Amino acid sequence: MNKLTEMKAAYEILEDGVALIPDYTILAAIALKDFKYLISLLEEKDKALSFYADEDMYFRKPQHQLTFIEADFGKMARKALNTSTNNEGETL
Repeated sequence: MNKLTEMKAAYEILEDGVALIPDYTILAAIALKDFKYLISLLEEKDKALSFYADEDMYFRKPQHQLTFIEADFGKMARKALNTSTNNEGETL
């Protein structure tokens, strides 16, 4: 089990536990929001890394003039690095 999978499992346990312990509801809600945000950032970056790590993306397909990597021009990497937030949790 990789760390991201562990974090997702811990998130689900915490999410389920919030309903059972009312005293923790406010604190847990804040933690869950931050936790979910971090997981989404990691998933997006993992997706981009997988794209660039795939060796098939570096070979030209007969029907294309550019490889998938050349055609991408780093768009997926920039999206993963910038996302729709400033990495401080504030939407731009």
